Amino acid sequence: MTLDPEMRQRFEREVRATAKLDHPNIVKLLDVGTHGSLHYLVMEYMPGRSLAEVLKEQGRLGWQEAVRISIQVMSALAAAHEQDFLHRDIKPGNILIGDDGTVKLADFGLVKVMGIGGDFTVEEAAAKIGEPFHVSAAGVPVGTFGYMPPEQIDCIELDARADLYSFGVTLYEMLTGRGPLYPEGVLRDLCPDLPALLEDLCARCKEYDRDAR
Repeated sequence: MTLDPEMRQRFEREVRATAKLDHPNIVKLLDVGTHGSLHYLVMEYMPGRSLAEVLKEQGRLGWQEAVRISIQVMSALAAAHEQDFLHRDIKPGNILIGDDGTVKLADFGLVKVMGIGGDFTVEEAAAKIGEPFHVSAAGVPVGTFGYMPPEQIDCIELDARADLYSFGVTLYEMLTGRGPLYPEGVLRDLCPDLPALLEDLCARCKEYDRDAR
C-alpha cells in the first residue's frame, strides 16, 4: 500500500525534522528510503541495553548513576527543545545505555515540532502502509500512559514542560525501582541517602501544574 500525497508530504516533513536532531545523546537518523510500497527509516545502531532492561535486572540505581544518566538525557532534551522539538515519550524503554556508558535518547517517532499545528507521528505513516503500529487519531493522547503529563492525557497543546514531567517519572523510577503503575511512596523514605537537591528536582519535574515545573 502506498502513501497518499498528503500523508507522504507529512511523513517526509517528519523525517526531515527528525534528521536535524544531531546530538551525541540522541540516536541519529541516518537515512530514509522506499522498498516497493514500504517506507523505512535507518537509525544509528547502538550496542548496549535500554534503561528499562537495566532496571528490570537491578531493581533500582544508586543516585550517583541516576544523576549520570539524567545529565545526558537532559542534555539531549535541551538540544531538542532548543530546536523546538518535543519528544513526548520519555521513559526507560527509550533511553539507551551503550556498552561504553554513553546514554542516548531514542525513538523520536512521536516527535512534534512546537508551533506547527496538528500532531503527526511516524507511527501514523507506518500504519498507512500496513505496519502494526499504534495510530493516534485526532484528539487521542499520544505516548505511554503513566509517563504522560496531565496536559498530554487531556490533549492540551504541549510544550517542553511535558518532557520534563516524563523525565521526572523516569527519574523517580531510576531512584526507587518503582514504575508509574506502582503506588507512589515518599522518595526520602525509599532512598534515605538521597541528596535533598535531587529529591526537590524530582518532585518539581513531577508537578501536576506545569507552571510549577
